[in-house]
Amino acid sequence: MRRSQAGSHDALFFNQGQCCCAGSRVFVEEKCYDEFVAKSVAKAQQRIVGNPFDSNTQQGPQVANNVRAGTVWVNCYDVFDAAAPFGGFKQSGMGRELGEYGLQQYTEVKTVTIKL
Repeated sequence: MRRSQAGSHDALFFNQGQCCCAGSRVFVEEKCYDEFVAKSVAKAQQRIVGNPFDSNTQQGPQVANNVRAGTVWVNCYDVFDAAAPFGGFKQSGMGRELGEYGLQQYTEVKTVTIKL
């Protein structure tokens, strides 16, 4: 029971539950269902949710600091703003689109000095 409950907890909360393959569906035998659910709820309630700047936070915005990705959505998905840069890391993308960073690809710095 303990190993099954711990494994299902890890499967659900892996990557803070923001994983496309989160193990959020669990089949439990009826005779131990109530015990399994009670232990699962107790373990979930022990997770530290909150301040994104607190290194003890286990669930929430703090995950964004540890993910090497150009875009991290927390409590939302597929939200864009033309002023916010968008792009990937490593082989997921070169440079950024949108925002001031996106314009840098299309511009070149030039100094022009005019004597008045």
